[in-house]
Formats: sequence, C-alpha cells, structure tokens
Amino acid sequence: MTRRRMLAALSSVGAAGVAGCDGLSSSPETPENGTAPATDSAASGTEAGTDAQSKAVYTGETIPPTSYDELASQAPTTAAPAGEVTNPVLTADDVTDFGRADYVADPYMFREGGNWHLFFEVVNENRSPDAAIGHASSKDGLDWQYTGIVLEKNAHTSYPFIWKWQGEYYMLPPTGKSVELWHAKDFPTGWERKGTLIEEEYFTHDPVIFRYNDRWWLFTSRENQDVMAFHSKELTASTDAWTAHSANPVVEDRQWAARQGGRPVVINDTPHLFFQDVQYEYGDKIRAFKVNELTTDAYSDTEAAHSPVLVGFGSGWNAIKMHHYDPWALGGDNGWRCAVDGAFDDDGDGVEWSIGIFDAPNHRDPNKQSIPYDPEKTNGYFRFDGNSTVAVDDSGNKNHGMIRGATKTDVGNCKGRRFEEGRDRVVFPTRFDAIDTDAFTLFFRGRLQSTDETQALFDYSSRHIQRRLAARFDPSASGWKFDFTGTGGQTRPAVEAPVSAGEPFQLAIAYKQGDGYRIFQDGKELTQARDVGSVYHEVCLPLLGSTLPGQYSWKGDISHFGVFGEALTEKDLSSFTSSVCSSK
Repeated sequence: MTRRRMLAALSSVGAAGVAGCDGLSSSPETPENGTAPATDSAASGTEAGTDAQSKAVYTGETIPPTSYDELASQAPTTAAPAGEVTNPVLTADDVTDFGRADYVADPYMFREGGNWHLFFEVVNENRSPDAAIGHASSKDGLDWQYTGIVLEKNAHTSYPFIWKWQGEYYMLPPTGKSVELWHAKDFPTGWERKGTLIEEEYFTHDPVIFRYNDRWWLFTSRENQDVMAFHSKELTASTDAWTAHSANPVVEDRQWAARQGGRPVVINDTPHLFFQDVQYEYGDKIRAFKVNELTTDAYSDTEAAHSPVLVGFGSGWNAIKMHHYDPWALGGDNGWRCAVDGAFDDDGDGVEWSIGIFDAPNHRDPNKQSIPYDPEKTNGYFRFDGNSTVAVDDSGNKNHGMIRGATKTDVGNCKGRRFEEGRDRVVFPTRFDAIDTDAFTLFFRGRLQSTDETQALFDYSSRHIQRRLAARFDPSASGWKFDFTGTGGQTRPAVEAPVSAGEPFQLAIAYKQGDGYRIFQDGKELTQARDVGSVYHEVCLPLLGSTLPGQYSWKGDISHFGVFGEALTEKDLSSFTSSVCSSK
C-alpha cells in the first residue's frame, strides 16, 4: 500500500474532507546557485468556483497584494479541511526525482491569474544535503500535480516563502544563520541566489517578509522563543540595507508563539502573523496573532480569538501535529484557500509530514434579531438561508462555519439547505465554548426527505481520547439514536419518535452537569440519558450533515442550528416553534 492510500484509509477524508474523528457506527468505538531541472510550468486554464475578482488581483508586478482589503473583510483565523479535496493532496510518494523521499512539508502557494503553484520542502534522510524545494501545479488550488525539484543548495533547504515584487519572483529559503534572497531567472523552475538579507549569531528559522507602511518587514525567531524583527525601505539583498528593530527581541520568552509558521496577511491596515507553538514539542500547532503596533521603535500583538488556527486532528494524515499555514484570499464571499501540513506517527517509526488544503471563511455581519433565545446565552446561532458559502454566526461570537455543497431550499416556512451528496455538510472550524461548560443545549431544525436509511444529523467527536456527542436518525429505532461519550463513560440512547418524511422537525439536546441529557422533539421531552462527564475536546470540529469520516450522510434539509449556554427546558423550547423562523 502506498503512503497516500494508507493516509487516506487512516483518515477517511475522501468522503468527509475532515480527518481525526470517529464515525457513528454500531460498534464501539554556504550555498551555491540552485539547480533547475527542466519541468513544465504551471497548468493553464480557467479556474472554476472562485471569484473573477481574485484572478484580477493576482496579476501584474506585485503578487500577492500588500493588502488584502479588496479580497476579504477579515483575516483567516479559522480554517477547516476544504470540502472538495481528498487530503493529503501531496505526500512523499508523489516525489519521483529525489530518491526515496521521507516527507514533504512547509507548503507555500503562489497564484498568478488562473494558475496555482506550490513550493514545499522535500526531505530525504539518505541524501546529503537532505532537503530541497519541490514544486507542484494546479488549475484550482485543490487538485495538485507534482512537477519536480526546483531548488537544491549545498545545505538543508526548506521554508520556501515566495512572492512577486516589481516583476521579479522571489524566494526566502534560509540557510543556517543567514536569511538569503533568491530570485527566479526562469519561473518556476530556475532559481539563483541574489544575496543575504540578514546574518545573525543564532539560527534564523523560518523567516517571513511583508510590506507594511512603505517598509519591508522581516520576522524570524531566536531559539524558538524570541520574536526578532528587521526592516528596510527597499527590498535589497544586502545586510547593510536591513536594520534590526530597536526593541529586539520584540517579544521575549514566548515559546508558544515565536517561530513563524506561515504567510503574514495585512488586512484593514493591520498585519496578522501566524506562529508555531513549540512549547511542548516542535510543530505542535499554529497560532494567529493580530499586530496592534508595528513601527521601527515599537511592537505589540494580541492572539486572535479563535486561535490556534491549526492543531492535530487525533487521527489520519494530520493526527498529531500541524505547523504551517499559507492563506490566499479567493475574493467576494469565497473566503480563503490555505496550504497546510500535518504529521502522524507511523506506528512509532517516526513522524511523517504531508500537505493538505484547508479553506477559511470570510466572516460576515451577524443578525442578532434572528436569535429565538437570550442573545447573552447564545454561543452560536445559524440560519442556512443565504447565498454565501459561510454559515454566519448570528450570535456575534464569530463561530462561523463553512457550507459545502448543500443547495438552497424551503423548509416549511423557513429557508434552508438541502443535503443530497456525500460531501454535502457544514464544518465549524472553531470551538463552541458552551460545550465546555456544565450546561448547554444544541438545537436543530430540519426535515427528512426519506425515513428509509440511517442519516447523521450532527457529529462532534475525537477518536483517540474517546469523546463524542452525535445524533442520527435511524429507521431501526423508528426515531433517533445518540452517542454521548465523555470523561465518565458512554451511553447510547435510542428514542422512538415519529419523524415524518417531508415534515419539518425541531430537535434539541440539553445537558446539565449531574442531571445528564434530555432529548426534545418539537418542544416536547422524549427521554433522558445519564451524565457521562465532559465531551468537550479542543481538537474536535463540530459537523452538520455527516459523521466525521463521512458515514451516514444526511439526505434531507437543515434550516437552523443553535448552541446555547444553558440547559433549555420544555417551556423554553416550545416557544421556538413560533419564533425560530421569524426575524423579530
């Protein structure tokens, strides 16, 4: 079995687009110029499914733009696996010209018009040097074809940060204690060294560069715990041009967010930086930070509300670590397309890295007037009635989700989405705080098109630590089946309840610590289940319309989903019948 097939089998992402959680089954659960092999340039053609606006922006003398204001309204601080791909999109098995490669990592994309490129580290421990830069091409940023090694140096080569400025293509692959500037004499395959930007007494790991306030800024780290900044008025490959920030280190002793982990984004005149968390082990996760102040004399930042952006999913190709994030805005309401990497432990034989594609939603303005309960006690509330691929959180908490494939429909007197194909689902790349408390309620409004097959409505689970909260319609139970697995055990109640095909229903799961779970349908209590302790885990991604490995897809409609910060009662829920579809 190839590595790609093994990883796909481990994570079952072909159906789900999400790895790391179990299915709802009946069973328990000093360098010289680089060499440039002759390869084809990026694939040509028209990219499908993205806004023409982004194609227009990714042209000309400067790519990517120094500011993303024309393409997105918010920074990409929440992300989840893209629903249209089978991750990982690239593994060591794809590399055909660097011996038997061990892994691929550090992916940086580059888009020009309708052409996508991917540059990444290729590691082969039997080679000397043991790492080079590989290249792949794509027409849509989803389906990638490996083309070959494009840069080899007389040193370990990684972290191929790439951009275009004043008509030239640049790359910033570090070497030891130096940050070098390379440019393409024949893009994307022919690279040559222009010079050195900075040379320090420490290893300049994973440097990034961006343009802000008419100045170039270069960020790297010292000993993986101090953030080091440098600046220059011009992009010049000379150490004389670059000045160390007067406050260096601008952040000190922050091992959980010092080493760079991806492409900075400047939006709304504010830089956002992505750091690796290496506090417990290297490459553990990626954290997002908003830069509050950046001048030649001052620096301050704040971690984003939904950080970390990337964490290991518990199983599959990205089971234990994720340490790289490169977002590219798609324009309009299409959000961001992101290159990521992830690692798993191959049965104790060592950590193997692969590359995947995630998407991040554009946040949109909420409509708190639509919430049928106390807004102060609403952790997340969603109406699936818009044209956007973003499931907007009307609570204002920005727990936005991403809609994959479901089409618009009417659900009784409400607007909603119809789920028909196996990949139709809504992924929430966030953590609902309410699930981590001693009382919460999950609320769903939907409609079954058929009652002849098992269908998963909701799944929130982690295989490797045995946590789960899941709900499905099951014809063998003539109603609903649930899985509650927490710190104190497991219970799987089945509830016989009349659910008619074609008729809207309202389902609620209310939890109170000590009392356990109560199940409601259309405002009436159906049954109770014992307390199994906390089901919360920060790695889990809530999912509507399927289980995480893609089993039992929902073949019906969903119009509303709510997460409330207390255990609602029959009285509370009975009022939802008349208010849930109103806009107040």
